[in-house]
Amino acid sequence: MLRPRFSLITLILLITAFSLLTVSTLKAGAEEAKPVAGQEPQKALEAPVTAQPPQKTGEAAPAPSQGTEQKGKAPKIVLEETLFNFGEMHQETKSTHIFKIKNTGDADLEIKDIKTSCGCTAAMVSKNIILPGETGDLNVIFSSKRFQGEVTRQITLVTNDPANETSVIKIKALVKALLEVNPAYLNFGRITEAKSQTMDVKLKNMTNEVMTLDSITSENKDITIGKYDKDLNPGLGVTIPVTYTSSVKPERPGVAGSIVIQIKGSNEKVLIPFSLQIVGEVQLKPKNLSFNVVKKGETPAKVITIENRGEKEVTILGAKYDSNLIETDAKFPLSIKPGDSSKISITLSSKVAEGKFKGQIEFQTDNPKYPAVSAQILGVLKNKEQQGQQQQPPEK
Repeated sequence: MLRPRFSLITLILLITAFSLLTVSTLKAGAEEAKPVAGQEPQKALEAPVTAQPPQKTGEAAPAPSQGTEQKGKAPKIVLEETLFNFGEMHQETKSTHIFKIKNTGDADLEIKDIKTSCGCTAAMVSKNIILPGETGDLNVIFSSKRFQGEVTRQITLVTNDPANETSVIKIKALVKALLEVNPAYLNFGRITEAKSQTMDVKLKNMTNEVMTLDSITSENKDITIGKYDKDLNPGLGVTIPVTYTSSVKPERPGVAGSIVIQIKGSNEKVLIPFSLQIVGEVQLKPKNLSFNVVKKGETPAKVITIENRGEKEVTILGAKYDSNLIETDAKFPLSIKPGDSSKISITLSSKVAEGKFKGQIEFQTDNPKYPAVSAQILGVLKNKEQQGQQQQPPEK
């Protein structure tokens, strides 16, 4: 029993000694913390606080400063001129003008892109970055090419100016042709097969020297160039007859091409485009007669015109058509004089079935070249319920 009692007494003594040591240490620390006479007590170190303006009630607190961000700074593009007129220019010549671009802002102005409205205009800047207060050059070159008369083109600058991201510059010129052509485009219109059509072309020398016309030709064998004086004095002109004689059939009605004028001493050629339409002696207009969309129960009427473009009178002997599709009250035979026409009313039949419909009407004539001419008939017939369903808005 002596061993357990000895251990308990030892533990009590150790605890008492530890407590006395702790109390002694705390008293010593308190004595050191007392201020010395005549010396101010030390204050704890505090982080510096930046002064902030008073915050209004309900106002969000200001965002902390980003340090390197330059708030409120932006570039500003200023163009000394936005329009320049080159004045009179001859064809196939070039002119240059320099536009000044100034940055009146307080940040760098960046020229991101330059766009021109025509391949005849080239534009280049002296530098892509223009510092605040500095000026850059925009060099614009305009080529008159084969233009004739007043020409206007534009250049668009794309920059980082937040208030004006795109700036437009315009240039103008009055292009004087070396050789003035009137008309500049020949439209012979509708020519009946095997017939001829003549148009006059007026050429005028716009230079200060004698001009010699080397040749006037066309790749189209049906074009004939009349006689003309090859030497043109300054400011004077000549009239040249141009004739087209039809040799193609109406199955290929569209004809287009160019007349080429070669000037002596010049590598450039003057082109005069032309077009025409070949038609037969007996013509129907229109060749496609459309009734579009028709409501059931309606019987709309359309008109077909028969033209006689031949030199002899033509007689319409009769007409073939589907009576379940269309009807006509025309009386046959019907005579049409040369250069004259006749209108025939075509009414949609009440027997037409619902849906898309298509057919034709054919007229028989006494013309040996055109014993029959025809037109297509087409459209759509819908009942009222179908149309109402199409007009209703989709359900949400």
